[in-house]
Amino acid sequence: MSEKTSVSNRSAVVSHTARKLHELEAHLSAGTSRSKADLAKLRRAVGEEPGSIPDVWNITLEDLPEQLVGKSDAPSWGETAVHNALALFALHQQGKGDSMNQRGEGLGRAVRQYILTKDPGGGFDNESPILRRFNALSTSDSVDELLWHLRSIITQLRASNVKLDFTELAGQLYDFHIPEARDRVRLAWGRQLYTAPKTTEKASES
Repeated sequence: MSEKTSVSNRSAVVSHTARKLHELEAHLSAGTSRSKADLAKLRRAVGEEPGSIPDVWNITLEDLPEQLVGKSDAPSWGETAVHNALALFALHQQGKGDSMNQRGEGLGRAVRQYILTKDPGGGFDNESPILRRFNALSTSDSVDELLWHLRSIITQLRASNVKLDFTELAGQLYDFHIPEARDRVRLAWGRQLYTAPKTTEKASES
């Protein structure tokens, strides 16, 4: 795959995920029964192969850009990224009224917010459970390993009402299929984790 094609596919993943999240959030805001049903279906799809759960086809595959549709029996990178981003959003959303999707709240920054909320004094010690998990996630050498760690971290973020940018996450899930792109994703997470946003610091001090 050429670099140009990869960039184009990544952009399609991000745009499609953003549209689907907007639809889910609209139903969530309206308090419709469809919202609860769709999120429950997506939660059952966490950890499952894209396409293996017919109940979520209309959410994850409907209107999928043609360039992302797989050409073999295995799911494409794009199908995998969209499926998992939306399923993990549903996991994060469980039991929450307001949307847990927050633009600009990247994974590293969300973990930082969690640490500052739970343990502002010593949370960045290497013995911090979530930091150990995050470091393990960051050094994953496969998408499956990355997703396994992500499920645990998102469950912890949900418990502390820390939001996450699932559109950005979708793009990073796509990138993680490309070995030479993984360090770029890791660098983004590291910068978010160890660069102190002023708003985050103030929130933790109040």
